[in-house]
Formats: sequence, C-alpha cells, structure tokens
Amino acid sequence: MNRIFISFFILSTLLLGSAQAQTMEVSAEQIQQWVLDAVDEMPAKGGFELTRRPPERLRDAFSWRSNDLDINPQIAFPSYCTTSTFMVFYRVLQKYWDYSGTRPSRETLAMIKPNVENDGVRVWGRWNSNGPATAKFFRDTMMGENFDDISKARPGDFLKLFWNGHIGKLETGHSVVFLGSEVKNGVRMIKFWASQRATDGFGIHIVPITDAKRLLFSRLTNPDRADNIASLPTTDNFLASMLSVESNWVEVRQVSGIQTVLW
Repeated sequence: MNRIFISFFILSTLLLGSAQAQTMEVSAEQIQQWVLDAVDEMPAKGGFELTRRPPERLRDAFSWRSNDLDINPQIAFPSYCTTSTFMVFYRVLQKYWDYSGTRPSRETLAMIKPNVENDGVRVWGRWNSNGPATAKFFRDTMMGENFDDISKARPGDFLKLFWNGHIGKLETGHSVVFLGSEVKNGVRMIKFWASQRATDGFGIHIVPITDAKRLLFSRLTNPDRADNIASLPTTDNFLASMLSVESNWVEVRQVSGIQTVLW
C-alpha cells in the first residue's frame, strides 16, 4: 500500500511539474502582443530632443524597489527614438517576469538600468548605438532574431530604419516599434511607434517605405534569456566603434545573424 502511495505521489509530482513548466512557456504571438500593449501604455508626446536630456530623463525613470527595478515612463520627457523603444523593451520584460513568476538576478537588472552610458556600453549603450544596435544585442544575448525582409515583419517587431546609405559614423537612422504597412494612393507606407519630432515625442508615425534606404527588424523571442545579459562584456567594441567608423550591410547582416540576402 505504501509503495502504491509513493508511486502515485511521485507520478503526481512529475505531472504537476510538467504542467507548471508548460504554463511557463510563452508564444511568439503573446510576446509581440506584450510589445503592442507596452506601446499602448506609454504616454503621448512629451517633447522630442536630440540632446543629452533624454538619456538623463530615461535614467531618472528607472528606480530600485527593494531588489526589483521599476520604471515610470512619465518621467522620461523629453525623449528621442531609442529612449522610447528601450522603455517598451523593458516593459515587455516586466510583463514576461510577471507572467512566469520569475525575476532575473540583481546583476542583470543592474546591467539593464540605464545611466547615460556611452554607445556600446552595458545595455543602454548598446541599444542607443549607431548601426545594428538592437539587432546585435538580441543576437549576442540570444533573446531574439533579426531579418531584413519586410514580408516577414509583424506588428510588435522592433525596427531600425536607415534614412541614408551610411551605416555607422555618417548614418541617420530611427529606432521604432513596427506597427504594419499599407498602401495609400499607390504608395506603400510603413507605420511605426517611437519618439520623433513629427509627433512631438511619443506617437505613431507613417512614412513612405521608400524614405528608408534599409530596414533591420529585430523580434524579441526569448525574454526568458534576459540573464544572459549579465555575461556580456561591459563594452561591445563593435557598437562603440560605430561612432567613428563606417560599416556596410554585409557586416551588419553578419553581426546580426542574418544568413541570406533578402532585401
């Protein structure tokens, strides 16, 4: 009788553990919905500036609450593109942690907490860099996948638009959350959310797709791998170099893990 009970207890424990493991899984669709939900939760406008103030206000928007790292987007005014998308990225991580009942190490959270770092330094410095900033960060942490074929894009993807033909030192670009594309009056348009001058800060903007010379999409697929951040070197030398050197699309695709020429 005792053996039967013990066997039943072991089997029940294994089944319960399996069920709990299943509930920890999250679909790609759910992650991208969290991205869109995070966008909806962001305030509107707030001012746009290409100065030192946006990263300083981003720093102030993050604060420790015991061993947890909280964020108040209402503090992050004025803003620019990468400060806006970085907050969306962090809100999605928070949503995943709430869903899974897990939290990363304090070391990981300390790496994520922005502190006006130079380009390429820790997480914010990587995100704020020229070139394939988010894309290389996602690849290095194994948190996401990258591609440059818009036919694969889905609302909730992160997107780097390159406005000119340069990558690195002389580039002009824009970090956004992709919301979709549509045809208006025979012109294909691309719709996105970010902080930009046209929306006086946070807001939705639509431009002809031909305005962008290149598109680099980054899809968050594995928020559960956030602890990989703690093993990153403090500085990504490639991204740090994007302030002073020029790159090219072959190199961008290589460091982003994109295998074939798609666009």
